[in-house]
Amino acid sequence: MKLLSSGISSLFLLAAAFVIGAAGGALPARDASAAEALPISGATVEAPAGEKDDSRPILSISVVDTLINPFDALALERTLEQLSDRLPQYRWRQMVIPAADAEESLLLNKPDFLLAPSGFAAYAQLSSRVSAVRIATRRTVLADRADHSVGSVFIVRAERPWRTLRDIEGRRAASGLQTTVEGWLAAAGEIERAGFDPDHFFSELVVKSNAYPDVISEVLSGGTDVGILPACLLETVAEKKLARTEDLRIINAKTEGLRCLHSTDLYPGLSLVALDDTDEEKVRDVLGALLSLKDIDGYEWFANVSDASVLKLFQDLRVGPWAHLRNMSPWAIFSRYREEILFFLGVLLLLILNEIRLHVLVKKRTQALSEALEQNIRSEAEAAEARQQAAGLERRSVVSQMSGMVAHEINAPVGAIRAYCAVLRILLRGEEKKEERVAMALKGVEHEAEKVAGIVDRVRQYARKGSTEHAEVPLLRVIERGIRSARSELSEEKRERLSVTLHTNGLEPVVLGDALELEVLFLNLVRNAASAAFGSEREQPFVSVMINRCVAEHSKEGPAPDAASSPSRGDSCIEVVIENSGAILDDAAMARLAKLGDAITPSPQGLGIGLSICRGIAEGHGASMKFARREDGGVVVVLSFPEMPRTE
Repeated sequence: MKLLSSGISSLFLLAAAFVIGAAGGALPARDASAAEALPISGATVEAPAGEKDDSRPILSISVVDTLINPFDALALERTLEQLSDRLPQYRWRQMVIPAADAEESLLLNKPDFLLAPSGFAAYAQLSSRVSAVRIATRRTVLADRADHSVGSVFIVRAERPWRTLRDIEGRRAASGLQTTVEGWLAAAGEIERAGFDPDHFFSELVVKSNAYPDVISEVLSGGTDVGILPACLLETVAEKKLARTEDLRIINAKTEGLRCLHSTDLYPGLSLVALDDTDEEKVRDVLGALLSLKDIDGYEWFANVSDASVLKLFQDLRVGPWAHLRNMSPWAIFSRYREEILFFLGVLLLLILNEIRLHVLVKKRTQALSEALEQNIRSEAEAAEARQQAAGLERRSVVSQMSGMVAHEINAPVGAIRAYCAVLRILLRGEEKKEERVAMALKGVEHEAEKVAGIVDRVRQYARKGSTEHAEVPLLRVIERGIRSARSELSEEKRERLSVTLHTNGLEPVVLGDALELEVLFLNLVRNAASAAFGSEREQPFVSVMINRCVAEHSKEGPAPDAASSPSRGDSCIEVVIENSGAILDDAAMARLAKLGDAITPSPQGLGIGLSICRGIAEGHGASMKFARREDGGVVVVLSFPEMPRTE
């Protein structure tokens, strides 16, 4: 152990003499006792040549070169000597490692134990490269607790008026190593807690190797305004009369927890750390011997001392294990969390791709569902149209059957009426002049009975799906009778409101057909037109019938080209246009008129097959029947008949 101190004491004395000379007598001459205060530094110390054949196991201890209080050197040396004396079963090997590359040195030399300040010891326990366990912590007898052993003080010249931290903001300062708790780190933590930024608190921070004599000499000589020292160092220097400490004053002085002035919070001191591959018997022997040492130069060792305050200091200052938090640039964050960020981006990409896939699937399914729904709607519409056609056919079938029954049953009473009329005519032959009015009435009854008989015959022909013989029919006269019959069915009020006009354009056309059927045709069309004319609120209700001459053109909606009475293309034809006012019809209503021939609005007095009968009569006469929508409301019906030349 003496070999270690003797090897480095000359270096320390030369440095001290140089500082004293540079300070211009600021420090007094060094006495004999001061020569004992040696910093631990140097290379590995090997055993003397005579001890190389020693078979005892080697116990190696490394010391980190961050002891900025030079008076710790002697106490530490004596502690190691005491341990060596108490553990004679081991050969001791000691080495000093630089703090700058401490991890590499520990991995290379693989010592059993490490003696280091609390800051380095705490960092070593969190290192991912060096696995270590702190087994003991040194406490000064001046501290109330082992975790309150070290701190820092701010010193200024006594002549300065500064008293608080705010007063020394922006000044020039000097400090020992910036990586030690009892130096700059404790001071920076105090500045941080006071609400200042430690990195920009001083205008300049001069870093010195040793607090004594370097930092004290800088302040006394006026080289810097503020000095940062380990707690209790100023009292030691004053006790040994190594500097004029009466010319210095402590800023932000505190006394609690430590029986010497300090300016910052207190933290654990020097720690003994065992590396992970150290033999457990060595740990037991060293720890037992270390805890048994009492008051070695004012120091004792304790186990189970928390270093939470040191870790909190590192975290607040973002140094040591939290140094990466100082650089929060995007690239720095990516470099620190590369794997996590890449994993997150990969998961996010998968989620986005899955979302896109789901959107595509939903779009396809939605489109397929929409097409299926549209198909269902079209099928439902076609089914509804088919049901309507079937209902119309069923009604017509029922009417056909009923017509046959009515025709069969009514023919007998009509025949009886005609027989009775003939008997009455025979009985009244001799008295015709006397009973002239009776004869006139009898003639009218007989005419109407013949008319009923004619209708019955035609109904029976419809039931047998037969055809009637057509003859030349004056169309104008038939239309006039249909208009008169339709108007007679209206109430007196409606007859007064409704305007019915007939425009012949000077034509008296003749067509080939059946007068009674044509009268039924125009009666139904004018009746429907008159009924619909009252559905408009914007114009006076009217029905207009116009006769025009046209040129025949067959179309898809017209009669079949092979009809016997249909005119050839280019032949002259007669066009009857029936127009009425009324409500504006939608496409569905026009489709019903054009395709089905059904009534647009059901009537309680009818069966809803009037237009169907009209279409049948028109087709039976080789005529086409078309429906069109009036812009102002109502319907236009156009009937085109083949014209027959009028015989003289």
